[in-house]
Amino acid sequence: LGGDEFSVLVENSTDIHRITHLAQRILDEMARPFIINRQEFVLGGSLGIAFYPEDGVSPQELLKNADTAMYFAKNAGGNKYQFFSGEMNQNAVRQLQIENLIRHGIKEDLFSVYYQPKVDIASGQLVSMEALVRFEHPEKGIVSP
Repeated sequence: LGGDEFSVLVENSTDIHRITHLAQRILDEMARPFIINRQEFVLGGSLGIAFYPEDGVSPQELLKNADTAMYFAKNAGGNKYQFFSGEMNQNAVRQLQIENLIRHGIKEDLFSVYYQPKVDIASGQLVSMEALVRFEHPEKGIVSP
């Protein structure tokens, strides 16, 4: 599919145990050291798994959802497999919205620094300060972290 991505199609199987066993075997085989020019290499991998028709009816939709699951496996530390779930798409869309909002905020200078004092309760004296960055949305006001 790309420089470091490939797909495996398993036909006529919805047996979770068979699929998880296969996924783990792929990860185990990829992790076996190999030698090129007397140099040892070890690979890692992250697998995303999507089922037809539950996770998509077209090849494009299945690949997209398997790709989403793969990124969740990667973000969980890699060398794992992850089954696709509908919440993943919602989380991915939300993450993209947040990233776009932050990019827009930086471009439009919508971030402000607020200083919050830290006071010793026993003495009432100021002991330190925290610098807090807040995003000020033009319509919604200050957005909480």
